[in-house]
Amino acid sequence: MINKFFFILLSIVLISCLEDNSKSDLNVKYSREFITEDGPHIDHKYGSISEFKKQYFKIEYLNDTIYAQAIQSVNACGDAVGAVNLNGDTLILTTKEQKEELCTSISWYKYEYWIRNKGNKKIIIKQR
Repeated sequence: MINKFFFILLSIVLISCLEDNSKSDLNVKYSREFITEDGPHIDHKYGSISEFKKQYFKIEYLNDTIYAQAIQSVNACGDAVGAVNLNGDTLILTTKEQKEELCTSISWYKYEYWIRNKGNKKIIIKQR
């Protein structure tokens, strides 16, 4: 009976230790900076939206933290906060809207993310 109890307790502890990089454990912090309103000037300067986004996309591994930078299109009348989605072994940099009332215009913001990364693991990171 004691051996069975000890085995169950040990299993629970080991399983909780293995889940060191779950979404709830990412502890994401972010900052944002307005870059520009949406418009044809982006295509004229950068050639395309994808090239515009590439100019701002940056990833650095710093000990137990991932620093990521991405430009995101958000509703100009909203209040979007930085967020990440974990999809298998891929981390997607995105935003989450905080307001319900929105408008039809879009603005571009540079978001900086600081993501906890126990063990400094190299993972796939994409931007929305």
